[in-house]
Amino acid sequence: LRNIFAFSVLGLISKNQAAGSGTVIGLSGGKTPASFYSRLGKLSNSEPFFGINWNSVSFFMGDERHAPLDSNESNYKNAVDSLFFDSKIPREFIRPLNFNLFSPSLIAAGY
Repeated sequence: LRNIFAFSVLGLISKNQAAGSGTVIGLSGGKTPASFYSRLGKLSNSEPFFGINWNSVSFFMGDERHAPLDSNESNYKNAVDSLFFDSKIPREFIRPLNFNLFSPSLIAAGY
């Protein structure tokens, strides 16, 4: 299923770009989506998806914990490690939460 879903997500990105639209993708945390993220990254290297313009794709991260971005407890780090490893997707296109702000409401507003 992860192959089918990853292929479908990349197909949707391609379809959006053909229509002149960008794509926003919300990433969930935890270990469960890691295999999907890894497959999505690997498929981004395959021929049907060479033409994707990653400048029109934004990845946003969900994380309710104040874990440093480089911590093994960070959903951001886990997503980066699995999605962007062996991938054509530029790492800077994932938008981490800014936990340097002082309150959840400021963090949310900044995001």
